[in-house]
Amino acid sequence: MPYISTNHNSPAVSLTEAILRSIAPDKGLYMPAAIPRLPEAFIRNSIDMTLPEIAYAVTGSLLGAEVDAPMVKEVVDEALNFSIPLVEVSDSVTAVELFHGPTMAVKDISSRFIAQLCMRLSRKHGQNLKLNVLMATNGNSGGAIADAISALPDVNVYILFPKNERKYIGDNLRSCSPNVKAIEIQGSIEQCKEIVRQAMTDPTLRESMHLVTANSVNIVRLIPHVAVYFYVVSRLMKYGSHNPADCQIAIPVGNLTSLTAAVMARRMGLPLGPLVAACNSNRHFCDYLQYGDEMLPSASVETAARAMDMGMPSNLPRLKYLYDNNLSDIRTDIKAATVSDSEIKSTIADVYSRHGYLLDPHSAVAYAALEKAYPEAGQKLFLATAHPAKSRQIVEEAIGDSIKVPERLAYSSNLRRHSVKLPPTYPAFRKFLTSNI
Repeated sequence: MPYISTNHNSPAVSLTEAILRSIAPDKGLYMPAAIPRLPEAFIRNSIDMTLPEIAYAVTGSLLGAEVDAPMVKEVVDEALNFSIPLVEVSDSVTAVELFHGPTMAVKDISSRFIAQLCMRLSRKHGQNLKLNVLMATNGNSGGAIADAISALPDVNVYILFPKNERKYIGDNLRSCSPNVKAIEIQGSIEQCKEIVRQAMTDPTLRESMHLVTANSVNIVRLIPHVAVYFYVVSRLMKYGSHNPADCQIAIPVGNLTSLTAAVMARRMGLPLGPLVAACNSNRHFCDYLQYGDEMLPSASVETAARAMDMGMPSNLPRLKYLYDNNLSDIRTDIKAATVSDSEIKSTIADVYSRHGYLLDPHSAVAYAALEKAYPEAGQKLFLATAHPAKSRQIVEEAIGDSIKVPERLAYSSNLRRHSVKLPPTYPAFRKFLTSNI
């Protein structure tokens, strides 16, 4: 399947080139030239399928002929080898727990998928490339991609994170492998993302060093999430008494990866219910729905839901592309709600007190936004995107009690072993990168 730019001013490319480039020459993001529609029979029969079985079909249809069925199976089996349970919080609200992977965050889904696929595509083309993966993060993504890549041969990963986030990034960075390097940029997350963007649009550097970004601009970040929605609907059909198309679903948004994947799943024929974009105090997408492209640009602000602290969402161009830039249609399909830090903490406390279910701050944003957007009774879902222990201090303050920390999260930071500080400029990063390969 060819991949085309959301800006429509660059030639179509193969899947491999779309992955390696991530950003098209015209500065657009790559999307499949056509969104395949899966047969209704497949959706009906999915009630008897496992997560990997569903993912074989869904991801394979998006990846196209360049990735044959055996390779799709290998990638899915390695990347999605953990459960995604649907847990009843109350009679009307269900949590989709996406945090049962190795680093106990939703980022494991896309990080493991992109790591496995890139490695196999490199081998398939006989290039034996020494891939260098770039990642800008202020949340769980860095730890997830480091964990996914640290054991792979011939792959380096460079994790850029903002100034003063050392403790938080360190708590998420389990790997001490020499092919994982953490870089503290003396600036904001927007500056980290801009450095990655410049590197990926620097043809000399990208081609000579075989750069790949694991950030949300890479189309492969979306593809496994599309499969997750097909799996969720299959579980609703198998165990639920409600029509999945009537079930409201709230999605925490930062870079809009999961939200964009949900829209793609709908275009593929999935009967997915009304969507709620759950924003923390970084309300850029809410402002877009209200004002369109006339919205004022804004820098990110720090909140209790750190992984969602983004100014301009990276996947907004893809979402607009899917709707042919028709804001009215986006408003029809997607509601949005903003949740403050005080509301995050009160939601954690209230849900734990009434239902005995423990939310992390990001999941609390989704739960609270769902209640704001659809306060009336009805079947509701929200994406729970991280284990509460990953935000232990905030959660314990909210409920007034200590929580149990899973053994896999009870590790000491290895950040000191492989971290450096750099100014927030692309030339400084480029010099560091070329001198350390």
